[in-house]
Amino acid sequence: MISSEPKDLDFHCVGEVTQKTYTGKLAVKPLLTFKERALSDSYRRNFMGNPVEESSVNQMVQNLAVMLSQIRYRVVKKEPWMEAQALEDMTDENVIVDLFEKVMTVEKNYRDELAKQAEAAKAELTAKT
Repeated sequence: MISSEPKDLDFHCVGEVTQKTYTGKLAVKPLLTFKERALSDSYRRNFMGNPVEESSVNQMVQNLAVMLSQIRYRVVKKEPWMEAQALEDMTDENVIVDLFEKVMTVEKNYRDELAKQAEAAKAELTAKT
């Protein structure tokens, strides 16, 4: 059985605006609990100013809000440059995008491995019958 414990992730990215290098050894949750998903959604809506209709919010802001909310609740071992409002105040948007993509790859890999195990178990049951 595959473990749902946080997975290690090495991160390295150079900011397009500041040319600053962001690196770190992170731990990332492959899945969020129901509570964490609700908290992530609350953070996302709050970041956008709690709009009544999300369509009234700039698409770029919506996208960043989703990325920041996922990073906030999935990354359980962070580097100092990721703490508190540091990501929100960052001018290097490419760092946030790159980090989000890598963080979400952890979930994709987890789900892919679960699917492989399910197929193997199914094949084993089919072979026994």
